[in-house]
Amino acid sequence: MIVELVIVALIVIFLVLGIIGSFIPVIPGPPFAFIAFLLHHFFISQFSLNLLFLVALIVCVVTFLDYYLQIYFVNKAGGGKVTILFTIIGMIIGLFIIPVMGIILGSFLGSFLGAKIESIKNPVHIAFGTVIGFMFGSVLKFVLSMYILLLIFIK
Repeated sequence: MIVELVIVALIVIFLVLGIIGSFIPVIPGPPFAFIAFLLHHFFISQFSLNLLFLVALIVCVVTFLDYYLQIYFVNKAGGGKVTILFTIIGMIIGLFIIPVMGIILGSFLGSFLGAKIESIKNPVHIAFGTVIGFMFGSVLKFVLSMYILLLIFIK
C-alpha cells in the first residue's frame, strides 16, 4: 500500500517536472515526463512495447529539437557564433534574475547584444528569432509532456 502511494507520488512529481521543464530550459521536461511514463509502465499498468519505444523516440527527437531550434532560428535570422554564445549566456543570467520571464528576456537581450557585437544590421530581427525558437521548443515540450500525462491517465 505505501509502496503504491510512493510510486504514484513519484509519477505525479515527474509529470509536474515535465510540464515545468517545458518552459524552464535547465529542467529537461520531456525526459522527466518519460520517467513518469516508465514508472507507470513498470509498476502500475503496462503499455505496449511499440508505444513505449515510440514515446521514447519522440522524447529523444523533441529534446534534441529543443536545443537545436534556438540555434537554428538565430542562424536563420542571420546571427553568428557570438550571437549564439550571447543568447545562451543571456538565457542563463535571465534564469537567475527573473526565473521564467528572465529566460525569454535574457535570451532576447543576449542575442541582441551578440548581434550588435557582430555588427549585424538588424539585431532586433535576430533577437526575435531567438524568442521564436525558444517558444517553438517550449510548445513542443509542453505538448509532448501533456500527451504523456494523457497516456498515463487514460490507462
